[in-house]
Amino acid sequence: MKFNLPPSNSVSTVTVTNFGGIDLWNSPENVDKNRSPLCVNMIRDKSGSVRKRMGYERISQECFDGRINGACYFGGMHYIHSGKRLFSVSDEGEKNLIYEGLEDEKSVFIPTSDNLYIISKGGIYFVGVEGECKTLESVAYVPTVIVSKAPAGGGTLYEDYNLLSDTWREQFLADGESTVYKLEKNNVSAVISVEIRDENGDFQILEKDKYSVSASDGTVTFKTAPEKYSVVGMDNVVITAKKDEGNKEMLYGCTVGVVYGSSGKNDRLFIGGNNNHKGMDFFSESGDFSYFPHMNYSKLSDENISGYSVANGSLYTHFEADFSIGKSRIIKRDGAESKDGREIFVITDEFYAPSLASSFTAIPLNGEALYLSKKGVYGITVSDVTSEKVCQLRSAYLGDAFEKLGEEELENAHAVVFGDFFFVVAGEKAFILDGSHKSYFEGTPLCSFQYECYYWENIPARVIWTDGERLYFGSADGKVFRFFTDRSMSGSYTDDGEKVVCFFDTAQITGRAFFKKKTFVSASAKIGAHLNTGIKIYAKTDGVWHERPVYDSMGRGKYLDFSLVNFESMSFSSNRSEVTLCGKVRIRNTDSVSFRLMNDEAEPFVLIAFGTEYVQKNNYIR
Repeated sequence: MKFNLPPSNSVSTVTVTNFGGIDLWNSPENVDKNRSPLCVNMIRDKSGSVRKRMGYERISQECFDGRINGACYFGGMHYIHSGKRLFSVSDEGEKNLIYEGLEDEKSVFIPTSDNLYIISKGGIYFVGVEGECKTLESVAYVPTVIVSKAPAGGGTLYEDYNLLSDTWREQFLADGESTVYKLEKNNVSAVISVEIRDENGDFQILEKDKYSVSASDGTVTFKTAPEKYSVVGMDNVVITAKKDEGNKEMLYGCTVGVVYGSSGKNDRLFIGGNNNHKGMDFFSESGDFSYFPHMNYSKLSDENISGYSVANGSLYTHFEADFSIGKSRIIKRDGAESKDGREIFVITDEFYAPSLASSFTAIPLNGEALYLSKKGVYGITVSDVTSEKVCQLRSAYLGDAFEKLGEEELENAHAVVFGDFFFVVAGEKAFILDGSHKSYFEGTPLCSFQYECYYWENIPARVIWTDGERLYFGSADGKVFRFFTDRSMSGSYTDDGEKVVCFFDTAQITGRAFFKKKTFVSASAKIGAHLNTGIKIYAKTDGVWHERPVYDSMGRGKYLDFSLVNFESMSFSSNRSEVTLCGKVRIRNTDSVSFRLMNDEAEPFVLIAFGTEYVQKNNYIR
């Protein structure tokens, strides 16, 4: 007699061996198994593995007396704008007050090879390599606006007036008879000096009792007419005068700035964002940021400028949103030479794109001008179809995370590029784009690629910056922190003394058939071995996380080093290679499960692979 036995329930496996970042774009059941629907406080380790982020420490236990409004590392020191003051701070936390009188608002820090420039609403400042802070006006270039001028007028235009300075010079050819010399402007504030060239060709300052000034007429009257100079055609009288016409306010009301120049020179300072001069920006003379010729300006739009981006040798100017279309205008400019040989900056393209949320988030990465909008991080790039400049979303994997932030949090967002990563901090959170890992998925068909993304919590940063080796941030309550860099030390995994908790949620596992009942019987993880490390695995079924872990490694990921033994939590294994940890679990009769791979101790954690086994049965019925 022949019997037909029912098939036995075979064990199936699901493995993850190439971890990516977070995916808030797709629903959990559609997230690729290599990514996480919620991944907190983790970052790419080696390609295919992720690790816990390191924590941070205070660099000065003494708080600053105001919120941190800006910071930059320059010349071996950190320069920090706190409240209305500017401090220099060493790596050891020693701080010195170097200026007082800034606005208590966010400032723009622009480092160059020679100086650090600071744009604070109401003024422009600079710090030299010696560490002293001055107003840019105090060293403003004094232009010679006219030469070869007769005492009564005329002459040849030579240089433009400086918007940053009330002072200018005029050079005259004395005729030996005239005593009255007419300046270009009436109602001058003062004549600062009068100089006469001697026979050696050097200018000598004339005593003030040798002439008189009529400020209203703009004239200087000599008691004795200056002699005609022996060298024909050589100016021999120079008058330096001053008149306050309020031009500086055009510059001092600016809130955004960038260094840019044609042919990659980056030798001019561009500033804009003055609400009283909407759509206008101003740029310095080549190689001299203290000279803003009064003709060096552009009227670009009726909307105000909200920020600048520089990429691939071009300057991109962002404007405030046009609420009628929900986007903002971006203008691309490139350097060119005018007919008279002057360097000019001409508009070579313009387009509309999502609005810049914060001027402090426009930073280039991999040749693209990245910036934060309410809808995510966008990159200005070249269209594969039209070859025109367009904006493409680069942070799709962060989903609507930025839209959930408040308006104030978005406006105060700050960004920095550190290594391969683009960091954005806002609302005590950090959002990270991995510039070394690109991918494409069908959810964004108009974008050429997306960056892998990560998400951190408990980052109370108002301002973030780097010295090239470490990452720093300042908070709204006047604290300054720096991230640890020693990945081997357990102490590197605390946030100002509090444990860093990290986890990686797996995508929803439905097995070979989503409608079948499954019993999950094991969970395994491969992690990096360390003196102190481990993993707890939680499970979610029917939309609810279990209160207790289904697996706890209990120190089995550690190795033994007697020089650094923590006898309260120790292992006698000396294996320092990757460790595979396996445990039995019993999750019965569910159609799907998600696992949370967590480390909640002050210790390193590297996640290399994960796997689970299950037995599939008959149809799932609720």
